[in-house]
Amino acid sequence: MTLRNQLEYSGQWLFRHRSFLPLIVLAAALPALISRHFPAGSHVLQEWWNILCLTLALSGQVLRFYTIGQVPRGTSGRNRREQVANSLNTTGIYSAVRNPLYLGNCLVWLGLAAVPHSLALWLIVALVFWLYHERIIFVEEAFLDRKFGEEFRRWAAVTPVFFPRFNHWCAAVLPFSFRHALSREYLGTFAIVSAFAALDTLMDSAVLGHVVFPVSWSIAWLLCLAAFLVIRILRKKTRILQVEDR
Repeated sequence: MTLRNQLEYSGQWLFRHRSFLPLIVLAAALPALISRHFPAGSHVLQEWWNILCLTLALSGQVLRFYTIGQVPRGTSGRNRREQVANSLNTTGIYSAVRNPLYLGNCLVWLGLAAVPHSLALWLIVALVFWLYHERIIFVEEAFLDRKFGEEFRRWAAVTPVFFPRFNHWCAAVLPFSFRHALSREYLGTFAIVSAFAALDTLMDSAVLGHVVFPVSWSIAWLLCLAAFLVIRILRKKTRILQVEDR
């Protein structure tokens, strides 16, 4: 098997399992994520550090939210069996970076990995997710090249694969739809808050030597849970969040 075929095979496998593999990485890193000390011995500093890490993670989720709010139906989906692209997204955020959703994912996971203030862990997670997304992007772009040909190659020639550059910015064809973005990304937002609340609980409990449920994170998680349930009901039982052509 040639190197190209090996990359495509591994990329296809990672593409089909891309929703679950990050959880395996998180589980494997869990012992390191549960730091047994606060920075400079200060719980207040740890809480401020957690806020900074959460801000980084939520910036990734905001990027995903913004991206999803402008894409047409049949693109940027969560399909796992095979690549699907009814059209080629080249405007809006896609005129600045070819893979804004994966960039958003990386910001989320780097925010989570930074919680235990371990540079080594953060660098390992960054490397793992770079290699992970590199292979998925390889497969997806091979598919887009076959389907859209010269149109894809012209866009790829001036648009960075991962780090945004805004000198060729082109306004999105479709207006931003908050309802569509909310219906697609509410689960991710809830998962981020849940992960940070769980990590803070585990870290405080490990350092203090007994089970602790931080009040601030508990309140934040309960509020997010309530929002999650409301949006879930609206999405499953009504047409309020449905948007034509999205």
